[in-house]
Amino acid sequence: MLRNYLKIAFRNLWQNKVYSFVNLSGLTLGLTVVMLIMLYVKDDLSFDRMHAKGPQIFRLIQDRKDLQGNLSKMGNTGMPQGPAFVRELGDFEAYCR
Repeated sequence: MLRNYLKIAFRNLWQNKVYSFVNLSGLTLGLTVVMLIMLYVKDDLSFDRMHAKGPQIFRLIQDRKDLQGNLSKMGNTGMPQGPAFVRELGDFEAYCR
């Protein structure tokens, strides 16, 4: 069944070359723009740039491994970590949750 669908699709693409080219070009361009916008928004929302002391502000990232061994980075951590960093490391002026 899938082979039949692919055969019909390629036959239609071959018969309507200009129409197919315009449609596939538009689809490719649209998907590319959406992916670039998603990358920009993800980067822009990952940290704050609006603060006057921006270079002094840091974000704590937690690395986690799942059962398959895949590494994922998370921007959220547990509540006790802020006071523990201030108490034990001493390099922090303040923290927020």
